[in-house]
Amino acid sequence: MICTGWSARIGGSGPRLDVKNTAWSLRVDRRITLDKQMYGHDVLHTGTFALDDGELTKQALQLVR
Repeated sequence: MICTGWSARIGGSGPRLDVKNTAWSLRVDRRITLDKQMYGHDVLHTGTFALDDGELTKQALQLVR
């Protein structure tokens, strides 16, 4: 997914977790140069996003199940 933060703000209503300030990390598995710009970006990074707070992680997983 590209620009999921922006997309989350214009998406429909439904369950969500809005976290303003928390520690997180991203393990980059792959870097892909796009053929053309998408949402102002020309490179896509894929990997694993993780919240450092275990309770927030549980809440986030509840949303995608």
